[in-house]
Amino acid sequence: MKKDERNWMHILGKKKVFSQLKILFMNITLIIKRVCSHRGKKNYLMIGNMKLVPTIDTVRYNYIVGALLGQGYPVLMTGPVGTGKTSTAQSVLGVLDTSKYTVLNVNMSAQTTSQNVQDAIESRVEKRTKGHYAPAGNKKMIVFLDDLNMPAKDTYGSQPPLELLRQWMDYSFWYDRLKQIRKYMENMHVMAAMGPPGGGRTVITDRLLSRFNVINMTFPDENTISRIFGMMLSQHVADFDEAVKLVGREITDTTIDLYDNVIVKMLPTPTKIHYLFNLRDISKVFQGLLRSHKDYHNDKPSLLKLWIHECFRVFCDRLIDDSDREWFMAQMGSQLGKHFELTLHSLCAKKEIPIFADFVNPWGIYEEHSDISVLRQYLDSQMLEYNVSPGVVRMDLVLFKDAIEHICRIERVISQPRGNMLLVGIGGSGRQSLTRVAAYICEYNTFQISVTRNYRVPEFKEDLKNLYATTGIDSKATTFLFNDTQITDESFLEIINNMLSSGEVANLYKPDEFEDVKGKMESAIDKAGIMRTNEAIYEFLISRVRANMHIVLCMSPIGEAFRNRLRQYPALVNCTTIDWFCEWPKEALLEVAIKYISDVNFVQTITGRKAEKRRESAVVSSQDKLREAVSHTFATIHDSVAICSKKMLLELKRHNYVTPTNYLELVDGYKNMLANKREVTSSQANKLRNGLSKIDDCKDKVTIMSLELEEAQVKVAEFQIQIDEVVVIIVSQKKEADEQQKEVTKRV
Repeated sequence: MKKDERNWMHILGKKKVFSQLKILFMNITLIIKRVCSHRGKKNYLMIGNMKLVPTIDTVRYNYIVGALLGQGYPVLMTGPVGTGKTSTAQSVLGVLDTSKYTVLNVNMSAQTTSQNVQDAIESRVEKRTKGHYAPAGNKKMIVFLDDLNMPAKDTYGSQPPLELLRQWMDYSFWYDRLKQIRKYMENMHVMAAMGPPGGGRTVITDRLLSRFNVINMTFPDENTISRIFGMMLSQHVADFDEAVKLVGREITDTTIDLYDNVIVKMLPTPTKIHYLFNLRDISKVFQGLLRSHKDYHNDKPSLLKLWIHECFRVFCDRLIDDSDREWFMAQMGSQLGKHFELTLHSLCAKKEIPIFADFVNPWGIYEEHSDISVLRQYLDSQMLEYNVSPGVVRMDLVLFKDAIEHICRIERVISQPRGNMLLVGIGGSGRQSLTRVAAYICEYNTFQISVTRNYRVPEFKEDLKNLYATTGIDSKATTFLFNDTQITDESFLEIINNMLSSGEVANLYKPDEFEDVKGKMESAIDKAGIMRTNEAIYEFLISRVRANMHIVLCMSPIGEAFRNRLRQYPALVNCTTIDWFCEWPKEALLEVAIKYISDVNFVQTITGRKAEKRRESAVVSSQDKLREAVSHTFATIHDSVAICSKKMLLELKRHNYVTPTNYLELVDGYKNMLANKREVTSSQANKLRNGLSKIDDCKDKVTIMSLELEEAQVKVAEFQIQIDEVVVIIVSQKKEADEQQKEVTKRV
């Protein structure tokens, strides 16, 4: 058949399908009424941890997509982020007959290559005849390509993964990359979704676009959004007081109004590329509201405080500068005044945002903690337990207020199903340490890779096999902690992007390795009643992995790499909750300094002995005053340098990053210098002391020797007198002897 004839038949087939759709649309109203009649029965469609309330648009989209797929026509859903493209695809795929269909999810990113797409598809088919491949079990495989327009363009302006896809859609084959022979892919249908161009997404070619049946999905109107979220919240507070029910109805409109103002004001820029807000953010706010409890939030102020907390966690935690935070604070006050005739100050004293957590309450109830000391005491006890746990690296953290708030934020997200986080902050801000504490509070394991010089994608996949064994086979809740300093290959982010969006890692297991996985999961498979096919078991494994794995990414905003990665890998923003780590406030700097110099004795003498005449109370008072004064000096130095760095950025357009690591090095440097100086001074003092001691010893010896000398001189004088007397006698006797000798001589 010629190409032109084939294209005409393709067009006629489309017309036939659309004529059938016109007839089938007549039944849509009946379907919608049937769905909406069950509103009061909590008859929601569950996808992940989200509740999807059926609306007219979602029923239409599901019906059209299902009809097109049923006839084997490729479908392309396009629309802004948050309009439900992926959710619609998953809902359509979820109702397919598993005995006739198998599903392959492929998540595209800027680094996706044609080799990746070809390998992913070929891994799910088997050889039938020479050059012909099809899914196992005579099934039809539906390949869902999410973020279709994300692959980057090559030197010549083409997108190789999409060109490979277009070739198959035109000719039903592609080439073996080693043997250069045709490989026909049979019984395969394609469904894709993509967002509008911009922010890393490109414009796909008209040649490829013409092969799809394009469905444009738009944002639901405010009435629809209000009905969706209002229905969920009203059913949750059905047993609450009437005043709370009224507040619940108004909260829905207030949240939508706040969201509209945020997306108009907080637009993404090159330095704020993560300012991307969509309907998922509204759902996150209501996800927090649905954690309210009748015994703790049964009045208007408590429920509004919870709403304020959730709005700040969802919208404000990603804001990077004080001006944006002040605008959001003012916007919250404006919304409270407009809808509830209240002020932010009346609900939150001194405009301090309340902290909610569920790990202190023994029943796991999400409650407010107005007393920060209670949280600090609980976290200190958890830190002690963590440090004595076997196989962990001991941590000595200073839990100042900001650190406690970050722990609560991390725990709030990872304790929820499929909760993943993106922690953005400069090095040394405590992202990894606080994540370990939060994971320990949730009773999760913490998994982290160890990077070596030759660590590349094969080694990374081997580590991921261990992670999937823990979360999927052993079904143990685990936090996967990944730092941007561990990215030795940009392909790591391609893999993590897929893990965040679908939980899958392409070609993770070889056939023999997957057989081992099946053997280890036999009891779980039998208990869950899963069909013993490779596709069903693999989907079961991925579902257990996604239920037990929580990915926490730690990234630094310094440089172009952060912005490029967020643009190239959309799941890093769309599938995570962002928490921006700001600079430590001066109060935190002071607490850290006091903690680190608590073991320094500022009143220590050179000899190490206490002054005898000073009172003990005076010594203690001097010690505290000196410690506080030195701590204030450290905090002032660091804070002043940070202020000067901001001024230099404004005037000279040059960055100077002052990190918490610099501050800790300052304190440690002071302690080391103080110890060294004390050692040098003590050594010199000891030398002087020894010299003076020697002089004193010599002086004493000289005094003794002087006395002995005086005594000896007296004795010498006495001896001299005696000698003189003896000499006189000897002289006289000599004269006599001489005279006698003369006389004797004369006689002779």
